Amino acid sequence: MAETEPTQCILVENLAEMQTILYSKLQEQFNPKTKNKVGFSLNFTPVHTFGNGKIKEKDNFVHPLDVKISHQFHCVIITDRDRIQVFDLHSRKFKKSIQFQNYRINYLNIEKINQKEYLYVTSMSPSVLFKFDLEQLLLSNNEPIENLCIWKVENLNHPSTVEILYRDYHDNQILVSDMSIGRIHVLDSITGMKVQEILASTPYGIAFLNSNSFLVGDACNDNIHIYERNENQEFQKSSSFDFSDKSRPSTGIIGFDSGGLLFDPIEKNILIVNIRKSQICAFKQENRSLIKTFKSGMFSYGMCLDQYTGELYVCNNDKKNGEFVKIHKRISLAKPYDCEKAEKEAELRELERKKQEKIRQEKLEMERKIKEAEEKKKKMEEERKLKEEQAKKQKEEEEKKKKEEEEKKKKEEEEKKKKEEEEKKKLEEEKKLKEEQLKKEEEEKKQKEEQERKQNEEKKLKEETENKKLDEENQSKSTNNSSISAATSSNPKPA
Repeated sequence: MAETEPTQCILVENLAEMQTILYSKLQEQFNPKTKNKVGFSLNFTPVHTFGNGKIKEKDNFVHPLDVKISHQFHCVIITDRDRIQVFDLHSRKFKKSIQFQNYRINYLNIEKINQKEYLYVTSMSPSVLFKFDLEQLLLSNNEPIENLCIWKVENLNHPSTVEILYRDYHDNQILVSDMSIGRIHVLDSITGMKVQEILASTPYGIAFLNSNSFLVGDACNDNIHIYERNENQEFQKSSSFDFSDKSRPSTGIIGFDSGGLLFDPIEKNILIVNIRKSQICAFKQENRSLIKTFKSGMFSYGMCLDQYTGELYVCNNDKKNGEFVKIHKRISLAKPYDCEKAEKEAELRELERKKQEKIRQEKLEMERKIKEAEEKKKKMEEERKLKEEQAKKQKEEEEKKKKEEEEKKKKEEEEKKKKEEEEKKKLEEEKKLKEEQLKKEEEEKKQKEEQERKQNEEKKLKEETENKKLDEENQSKSTNNSSISAATSSNPKPA
């Protein structure tokens, strides 16, 4: 699929690497041809190998499977069992390892959308497809991988290679081969939701020819299948062709037939890794004819093409017998080679290097002077700011002191006023208490007088009652005496 030229965003660790990258950028500016995409020439020579077989060293490999290039971050990304190894694209130096603890990762791919790049990584055990923001992943520092991913899909059986179907409005789709169940899963790149399943035999490598057709390498047969859209805009197998080189015997490797698969849109060639025969086969897209095979090393798997340099990156795991059994783990890289052209380019590069070195020195001197002037200006500005801050601080302290004094004075006045009010209140309370006491005494006096009055009245009443009773008794007694006298006079004594 067509992609826009990536925005340049370079991760560097030291000045030497920065100078190397700046020099390469200057070369690109003086050589406009380098901005054009180029294909992989079938006349090539190996130019570099990542890794030296010493597994314990941090920049080596245990079992490299796939390789991809990020032009935005200028790095080469390689899957290696439970980690990703990152190398600088220009200097080839090791940058960092990103650990995928508890995962056996295998294949990957990079989705490019404007100035963003997203990395898709498949894991064989457990079966998972991850999506990452590549920038965040490269800047991460030993965080758990689950915390870094945008999403992950777990309902897969045996996910292998990943391919991007670029569509309008960035509504892209992700194709994941799953050879254990003979399916190609089609997922939404934004959500990770499954939108379609495409039937296939034992699919492994996937490569798009265009938006309407793609290639699938058969893992267990020497075939490449072509899938095209039908009238319902669904992909279905339209044809197949054999990728084996009948003239070349098998190496005796037991396992998959096909490995990595890619389409070179510049040269219009199809490249596929034949694992059993340890070779890479090149076919013409037009008539699907085999045009060349070349050794790839035993147990070769993933590969990718740098379309800005014409370099082909191939993962392989060579095993060589010697005095001791050594397992050489390496990522081989090859590019188009023309001896005469290379010598001329080397001379031009040397002349350009000297010229640019002079320019660089002048620029460095100018930058040094500018930097000194800026530092002097910055120092003066800092001194001015410091004086302003000191004056401001002094003013604030004076205002604070004045405010504290005012608050203290105000507090003293408030306390004095409060004390006076409390004393006044106390006097009023005492006065009120005395008045209440006097009132109480008067009431008690009144009550006492009233009580005495009542007692006197009761006494008087009692005396009157007694006198009256006495009078009544006397009267009664007098009446009785009168009655007796009368009776006596009416009954005279007998003679």
